Amino acid sequence: MSIVNVKSLGLAAIGAFVMIASGSITHAAMLKPNETTLKEAVALGEKNFDQHPIAFKWAYYKTLGLGYPDITLRTKYLAVADYVRRSEFQRKFGTQRVHKVTDKRIQSASEDVIGGLQFIVGHSGPKEDFLKGYKFSLKVGDKTLKPVDVAAPTIANPSGFMGAIAYSGEAIVDFDASGLKGDEKVVLVVKPQDGRGPAGSKNSPFEVPFDLAGVK
Repeated sequence: MSIVNVKSLGLAAIGAFVMIASGSITHAAMLKPNETTLKEAVALGEKNFDQHPIAFKWAYYKTLGLGYPDITLRTKYLAVADYVRRSEFQRKFGTQRVHKVTDKRIQSASEDVIGGLQFIVGHSGPKEDFLKGYKFSLKVGDKTLKPVDVAAPTIANPSGFMGAIAYSGEAIVDFDASGLKGDEKVVLVVKPQDGRGPAGSKNSPFEVPFDLAGVK
């Protein structure tokens, strides 16, 4: 059965309604999406192709204020939904030929999230390699997880400003979610380089909480 065939979503929705009515449903992040949940993600992207990117990811997006990075929690479910949304937007409004959304490309979008739980940390700094000095960890209850992968640009983009915000870039931080149920409250710990906290302060590291039960 093709992942992009969403005709069976109606039955899935009915089943979900029955589970809600019986009180047996558990809200949790889709850390290991199956074919049914991938179909749901595809349908979500198709339906909301013209939604603002941040609005589309609002439940997964967090900023603690001026001087802090913008952080997006990214699950495999969101990765697929956002890939389809961007593809559909380009198909409707773009000027270039768009490739066909296939099962293979959907699977590839899902696999972009290594380990099952990913954080995209967007920030500014004084040097083009400022993100290379950042350290990350994830608190889950009394446990602390180390990243399985961190991808940070060696050369960040000029921001058009000067000083402490002369460059801007994103670090992609992946954690192994195999031991999680998907309904935990987790805390991303961000330790900037050289003790550089928000707005140039020395308050480092800082913590960003997320509730996995509030996303898919």
